[in-house]
Amino acid sequence: MKSKQIKLIIILIALILLQIYSVYYEVSACGWTLKIKILSVISFVISGMLIGSLILRKKLVFKSWILSKINFLMAKEVTIFKSEISKDLLFGKLLEVIEESDFDLADSNKDNFEIVATTFPNFYTWGENMYVEITEIENNMSEIKFTSATIFGYSWKRNKKNTDKFFQLFEESLTI
Repeated sequence: MKSKQIKLIIILIALILLQIYSVYYEVSACGWTLKIKILSVISFVISGMLIGSLILRKKLVFKSWILSKINFLMAKEVTIFKSEISKDLLFGKLLEVIEESDFDLADSNKDNFEIVATTFPNFYTWGENMYVEITEIENNMSEIKFTSATIFGYSWKRNKKNTDKFFQLFEESLTI
């Protein structure tokens, strides 16, 4: 069995146990009484955020949700790097770097000079997203903003490893 399947089974068992051992909370208003299992509500909210993040993670359109402060389940690391290459050339070069790496190119936007790459879920995390934004700061000078976000939980230094690996591959691609 793959580690992704094992993680899903463990989460499912934990959610079932939360349902079984959850405490009822009664809310009364206007003659109505409602019994709510508090842990059930919490587990459904967290499960919904996880499933939503896993579904939406591969499109640049949902980048603002993945990186938002409201999405407290994400661990993020941002690194800014400057280059003496124009953003047009840099965009193509970074796409090549991603294609030759272990990262999977999920989406890109040539008009906005944005790229999103992902990793598969592994023993440590549910996967990571890497967002690359390229902006021109001067003539033929560009800035690369690289953001690595771990899906659901602590990063176990995966964000740092992704950042280091990405920039190492980029530097190596410039060497002839």
